[in-house]
Amino acid sequence: MLDVDDGAVQTLIQVLGREISKIADDPKRYKGLGSAGSVELLRELAQKGAGVHHRLRLDRLKDARRVHITSVRPESFFPAELLYVHRPPSGEAELCPHALKALKAGDCTGDCPSDKKDTVCPLGFWGLSKVIERHAGKLESTGRGNIELRPEPVRERNLLPISGSALLAASGKVSAFKKDAVTHLLEKLKKRGDAVLATTWDEWEEHVESKRPRLLILLPHHDRDEEGEEFLEIGEGERLETDAIWTEKVRQDPGGPNPVVLLMGCETNLTEITFENPAVVFQDHGAAVVVTTIATILGRHASPATEALVQLLDKMADGKHTFGDIMLRLRQKLVATSTPMALGLTAYGDADWVLTREG
Repeated sequence: MLDVDDGAVQTLIQVLGREISKIADDPKRYKGLGSAGSVELLRELAQKGAGVHHRLRLDRLKDARRVHITSVRPESFFPAELLYVHRPPSGEAELCPHALKALKAGDCTGDCPSDKKDTVCPLGFWGLSKVIERHAGKLESTGRGNIELRPEPVRERNLLPISGSALLAASGKVSAFKKDAVTHLLEKLKKRGDAVLATTWDEWEEHVESKRPRLLILLPHHDRDEEGEEFLEIGEGERLETDAIWTEKVRQDPGGPNPVVLLMGCETNLTEITFENPAVVFQDHGAAVVVTTIATILGRHASPATEALVQLLDKMADGKHTFGDIMLRLRQKLVATSTPMALGLTAYGDADWVLTREG
């Protein structure tokens, strides 16, 4: 049990999110794992993540492959993905020469250098080495503290079919840099089955009712209005306040099916009014799992990252792999091949859902 001050955690999240969001200011500088920007970002995140890991005395979980996080309050969020298990690297530390090989393999190599002061190890981050399951407002322990982190034993696993209809909506800002970003993603979705694009929230709700989609994909613009109300924007200025997200926006039948929601917009897991976190709201109203972000993500990154996640979902939906396994592999793949933006990806829900395809 950890008694973590919410204010301090919020400050930490903002600092970490701000570091990752620098990618949006100069994306070319972060292109590739070995680029100057990527190495600098990984070094700075490792320094902060190592400090938090040490101060919270989390060495008991250092070797755990699966970690379960629960919190007293639904609005509480702990950035476990960015914890770093090694000592903090120096200001001149370089990327481990075996980093790319390790990320592709999903595990550290036998000839990994031992001096962590002079090297940054991507697999030192929890988000690149552990399956993380996060639940909000479901803490059952009677101990002191507001957050619990513990190794998660393998439980009885339930099947989660993801085949079937997919529903997509995106802010017009997503295509600002690349015109066909949304239409390209839609065409990719259509190759896996029935897929439709909603440009208004009314259309979104109609499709949820008629199509009963298993996969809900949102690339929204997330912001606050003049009165400070959180909202998600799709299409050309179609806004929906976060507290207006209700069951009919998630699933038609309260008894199921429980869809997977990919909420891949800017800072969709960061809110000024914490209990209006859209990720938590979608889960509260029936989503099996919600993938979200703690950083600013450009449309040019959100669309391909979403496409990569959907491809992995389909490829690994064989009745053997859990959603947590897929999220871990996604982060490793994106950090290895494109951008460290993937370190800002988080997920709510049961990581032990076993993905499968109907029929």
